[in-house]
Amino acid sequence: MNLECLELQDFDARAFGAPFFRVKIFDAAGLDRDLEAVAACPRRIIDAAIVSSDRMWDRFFQERGFKKACMQVRFVCEPDKCDAGVAPGETTEGRLSEADIERHVQNLKYDRFNLDAAIRKEDRDRFQRMWLQNSMRSERIFKLYDRSSFASFKIIEQALCVDVFSVLDRRQGVGSALLARLKAYACREGLEQIQVTTECENIPASLFYQKNGFRVDAFTSRFHLVHY
Repeated sequence: MNLECLELQDFDARAFGAPFFRVKIFDAAGLDRDLEAVAACPRRIIDAAIVSSDRMWDRFFQERGFKKACMQVRFVCEPDKCDAGVAPGETTEGRLSEADIERHVQNLKYDRFNLDAAIRKEDRDRFQRMWLQNSMRSERIFKLYDRSSFASFKIIEQALCVDVFSVLDRRQGVGSALLARLKAYACREGLEQIQVTTECENIPASLFYQKNGFRVDAFTSRFHLVHY
């Protein structure tokens, strides 16, 4: 299938058990041709992300049957000083057991696929499980642990970009301690910024990041077109 604007995502397709496409090029005529082409797939999921203030593309996707699954907010902060009393800690690979991973799957209840009622829970759980297992194995994704809670992240240019931040031991200071270690790691590596994205529906997470010195940087709207 020769597509101009949609790109097949192999990992997501395996996880959801259906062709999974992501909008890569925002061209209205090209997207309409691609949407017509993939309509031949009886089972398909299409994912699109736009700047939330872009009303033209918001309307474009809604008129073509996409549903706005959620809005996401990106928080940022600068590690402008190193706290000598906080050690970044190790980033040992594969520290979580399968049981721990399953607990994290259920803990990530505000992710955009869980917020979309058109996505079956078993498919969403399979995606999260595979995503976490992949994160544990990947040498390109760093991890910091506190008991069974963890933060995973990538280094992109001069930014530490959080991939997953999941705390199982609530109200014990674990989350704040992990954030402090992330800041210490970024400072030690000479990085300019820490970035973390969460769904706007996840109010506890938003309040938590702001309490720990993060500020709002950008909003993104996520659209899904789901056909099972």
